[in-house]
Amino acid sequence: MPQKTAPKTIRTDKWRIAPTSEQKQYLLNTVQEYRRLCRFLVTVVCTHWVDLGTLSNNNLVPAVENADQSYTN
Repeated sequence: MPQKTAPKTIRTDKWRIAPTSEQKQYLLNTVQEYRRLCRFLVTVVCTHWVDLGTLSNNNLVPAVENADQSYTN
């Protein structure tokens, strides 16, 4: 089975932002929540990789979402 390659990055923006302390806390909370979600999804995908690895892109997301339901119920 050929490996899937990620699309090339077309553009990367670099912005200089100066958040207030409250905004900085919101940003840190957002990053923390994003990382928690990513860890959870990686666990789901690794646990079910035998079944997920052979799926097409169109079937992969629904399968992960269904696997996710078994963890949240």
